[in-house]
Amino acid sequence: MLLEFYDMVSFFQVIKSLVNKNNTSSPEIITVKSFQKIIGFLGIFLAFFLMFGHLISTDCMEVQPSISHYYYTNMRDLFIGNLFVVAVFLYCYKGYNAWDNLLTNIASISAFIVALVPTYFDPHYKCQKDIIPLIVIPFQEYVHLAAAGVFLFALAILCITSFPQSDRHEKGISKNYRNTIYLICGWSIIIFVVLDGLALFFRLEQDFGFPFVFVCEAIAMICFGVSWLTKAKVFFPDKDINL
Repeated sequence: MLLEFYDMVSFFQVIKSLVNKNNTSSPEIITVKSFQKIIGFLGIFLAFFLMFGHLISTDCMEVQPSISHYYYTNMRDLFIGNLFVVAVFLYCYKGYNAWDNLLTNIASISAFIVALVPTYFDPHYKCQKDIIPLIVIPFQEYVHLAAAGVFLFALAILCITSFPQSDRHEKGISKNYRNTIYLICGWSIIIFVVLDGLALFFRLEQDFGFPFVFVCEAIAMICFGVSWLTKAKVFFPDKDINL
């Protein structure tokens, strides 16, 4: 396990050194934009991939209480792999200043913790299998929840404080629209994370039989994905500024 960890760290250092080159040639710019699009689509479709992938590949039709609970289904590898891809990208991502880098590094570490320290196994759901996690620690459930909250809050703050400041030399209606999307996505993530916590605290799913936590997490991840696609200028590109 330690050797794998050190190899992983070395791999991330190599990738980060490549991404953070001072060379601003077009191929590297295209690569960064491609990464942003990949992360955006992964964020938007994660919940749908897990839910429909599980429904299609098994005879069990129940939706899990949260995205994290798909760790205990046959979608485990997809869940962990998605988080690892997001975590690696955020670790390699070079922000505009030290504050940006701090937020992305915090989000990256949190994503790794979410993937490696799973939530609790819920025997009430017949689709879940009692899988032994790779890492077993005290208060595992609370560590997982805390890491998930930090991950989403860090990304929300990035949307609110950093993304609107990017490409500051650009002006026009497209830039204004993108800034609006960043703010809407950032605050929406915060709102749905808070609602997620309230649903967990009051055990709303047990009372109403509806996956409130899963829905809140799915919407928060969609907002995360939309913000990164906007960052990649999939929405409101600058080509209309000079018209």
